[in-house]
Amino acid sequence: MVVQSNEPNMLRGLAEMNAGVVEALLGAQLENLEASKLGPREYAMVKIAGLVGIDASPTSYAWQVGFAKESGVTDADILGILVALSPTLGYARIVSAAGDLALALGFLSEDADDR
Repeated sequence: MVVQSNEPNMLRGLAEMNAGVVEALLGAQLENLEASKLGPREYAMVKIAGLVGIDASPTSYAWQVGFAKESGVTDADILGILVALSPTLGYARIVSAAGDLALALGFLSEDADDR
């Protein structure tokens, strides 16, 4: 794979939540939303379920929860996602995701003592 000169700038922009970089990624997400033929709320919930399934990073949850909240997903909906996934994914995965989602929703601080 050839590294393009713009990749370091994109990575730095993502890490710093640079508006231009974030807008480019949101544009790609909106294109994917349209292609999925799902409504924004359902799309956001599926994306959160996918993150739970792959044991995503806390940053990934923060990004997706923001989009979900803007799409009308409630805190109760997010809890419902965890409840629905628990028989399939197991308790350990759900507990891990619950902590990351609580952080993304602002219910916990990044201080490890809160967990």
